[in-house]
Amino acid sequence: MASIRKYSTTKANRWRVDWRKLGSRDKTSMTFDTEAEARMWKTMLDETGSDVIEAGRRWNAAHSQEESVEDLVTEYIAFQSRGDSRTLKDYQALQRNHITNEIGWKSAASVEAKDLRKYVKTLLAKKLSPKTIRNIFTIVSAAFNLAVQDRRVQVNPCTGVRLPTLIKTEPPIIAQRDIDVIMKAIDPHFSLLIRTLAGTGLRWSESEALLCLDLYHSSAKTTCGPPSLSIP
Repeated sequence: MASIRKYSTTKANRWRVDWRKLGSRDKTSMTFDTEAEARMWKTMLDETGSDVIEAGRRWNAAHSQEESVEDLVTEYIAFQSRGDSRTLKDYQALQRNHITNEIGWKSAASVEAKDLRKYVKTLLAKKLSPKTIRNIFTIVSAAFNLAVQDRRVQVNPCTGVRLPTLIKTEPPIIAQRDIDVIMKAIDPHFSLLIRTLAGTGLRWSESEALLCLDLYHSSAKTTCGPPSLSIP
């Protein structure tokens, strides 16, 4: 792991990044005028295992005037979220944690399918779940699709890249006895809500959207929405 040391000269503060050469115990260093540049170089060294050549490629790409994958993803997220703060935060977290340092620095026009296959292997090595990897890849691919539509890149390099298979699991089923226990333990004010969720299979977000006009009364039954969804 590289490290950063701050020191002062007669003119200004400087930041020095120290690291061990790849495959050697020898130390080397590089000095920067700003802390941001020093942290960026340290990150690139750490991400590449102190491979100076690869880190240098990333550094040059990041400082290039060409659009990077990071630029495409940032624009797509802003476009896709459409004011939804939760979606925006979720997408930005995936970008910050799994896109920026892994592939975001690359020039968008230079990315090929082989780069994306390597990217998927990197995400697998981070022990991410297949669903999370698919979510990340979906953002990157959609960002490229948007760029293709704008004719800023010729093709989407994500097309055809194999992703890890999702493992399907059966949703848990709560037995009636467990529902009865919950209804007895919970505040009576909320017991009808529990019975509604259990009896109709509604999701929490769907139940939140219910209005009084969505309920239909017929003899001894109360129906939520279509008559087929009845509350026992």
